[in-house]
Amino acid sequence: QHLQHVNQVLAILNKHKFQLNPPKCEIFRTSIDYLGHTISNDGVRPLQERIEKILSLPQPISLHQANAFIGSIG
Repeated sequence: QHLQHVNQVLAILNKHKFQLNPPKCEIFRTSIDYLGHTISNDGVRPLQERIEKILSLPQPISLHQANAFIGSIG
């Protein structure tokens, strides 16, 4: 079924004169990292490296530090 979807997408792109750059194309992937998240069959999760970065930050103890913490995690 996935192969059928890939063929349909490629046919539509070809019909509308879109050109793909094969070295930049990745098909048949089970997960992708996009905009700071990993998207897979299991759902959408934040990137593990972002989670580790947040967990390594010191716990804020003042309002100023709390605001800085919130700003740093986006």
